[in-house]
Amino acid sequence: MLGKTDCYFIYNETLYNLHLKSATVNQYPELVGKKIVKIIGGKLHFMAYERTEELSSNWTTNDVVKFAQREGLDDYIQIFKAEKVTGKILLEMDKKYMEEVLGVMNVKIQQKLTLKIAEQNKENPENYVLYGWGRASEGALGTNPSK
Repeated sequence: MLGKTDCYFIYNETLYNLHLKSATVNQYPELVGKKIVKIIGGKLHFMAYERTEELSSNWTTNDVVKFAQREGLDDYIQIFKAEKVTGKILLEMDKKYMEEVLGVMNVKIQQKLTLKIAEQNKENPENYVLYGWGRASEGALGTNPSK
């Protein structure tokens, strides 16, 4: 995305800023550590979308624990930690694994867990965060200048 004096681009879900006058490349400081999936812009304003909750095989056990906390599965957090459940395991999890490894015998809890995993990867506006920056003199939202 080309701006007046800067160029913004995404590489490995990280937003970078290329200063055209000095030819230096930096991570965009306010978005370091965010998983940016899309960037759009106008004359002097830009927006970046972060996908915040997509379940992936790269999730660590800590990511799975955070997911369990958000979804009200507190009773299984210790089991997830003890069994070192990762995103890859969640994505491949079946009834047999839930019963034999996690000890989840209640069919309703199994269904709830399966449903929560499926919902995690649906396209849902609540799974995105929008960041905007630039000058508002050209009709962008915010005051001039704004982030």
